[in-house]
Amino acid sequence: MKEIKNVYKAEKGLIRVTKTLNNNKIARIVITGDFFLYPETSLLELENMLTGIDDDEEEIKKTVHKFFNDLKVQAPFVKEDDFVKAIVGKGNES
Repeated sequence: MKEIKNVYKAEKGLIRVTKTLNNNKIARIVITGDFFLYPETSLLELENMLTGIDDDEEEIKKTVHKFFNDLKVQAPFVKEDDFVKAIVGKGNES
């Protein structure tokens, strides 16, 4: 098992991701930050949807897209792509 921490600065919010990988699959993921999601309880659903998938940018992108579109989630000033970059570890992570 391998734990990875990423921090990504979106236009109007910080997204922090801690994920644990097991055989290149996301075994556990926690997403926090100073952003808002509507409905407010939907963040746990995103974490649940990501758990068990391959730690692969395309898989993550598909899952995040499905989350926002199928569940009609809104994130003011934070884009789907910001979440993808934070989860994958691209961009301005630390």
